[in-house]
Amino acid sequence: MPVSRRALGDAVASRGLTITNATGYYGKVGRLLPGAPADTPTDPPVDEVLGVLPYFVVYPGTGGDGPDANLGDESIDTTQLIQITAVASDAQDLLALVDRIEAAFNRWTPIVAGHVCGRLRKPPGFDPGQPIPDRQNLPVRLFVPLQYQLDATT
Repeated sequence: MPVSRRALGDAVASRGLTITNATGYYGKVGRLLPGAPADTPTDPPVDEVLGVLPYFVVYPGTGGDGPDANLGDESIDTTQLIQITAVASDAQDLLALVDRIEAAFNRWTPIVAGHVCGRLRKPPGFDPGQPIPDRQNLPVRLFVPLQYQLDATT
C-alpha cells in the first residue's frame, strides 16, 4: 500500500490547531484546517490599528522517493516537504508566530494509521530569510515561508 499523501497532509495540518493567537488555513487562505471550529474566519482577521492579525497557511507536500524507496520493493517510502507560511502586519507579531509554529512543528512526529512517520525536521541548509513585505494585499503584511521535511513509510 502506498503512502497516503492526503492522510499525511491532514495530520500535519491538524497540528496547526495547537497554535494559539493565530488563524490557520490549509492549502490556501479560506480553507480551514482539518478539525477547525466552524466559526473560524475564512478571511484573515483585520484590526484597524494593528492591520492583519497573525495567520498561517499549511501547504502539504506531494513527496518524493524516501531514502529506502526502492530497497527490495518491500515498503514504499516518501519524503515530503511541507511549507508553512507565517503572516502578520507587525514584525514582532510575525516573529512571535514563527516561534509558536516552530514549537508546534519542529521535531514533532505525526501519527497516521497504517504509516510509520519520522519527526518533522528542517531541510538541511534551509534559511527562510528575512520577512517579505506583501504589498499586493491590504492591509500590507509581512510573510515568511518555513519548511519542514517528513519521512514516512507504510
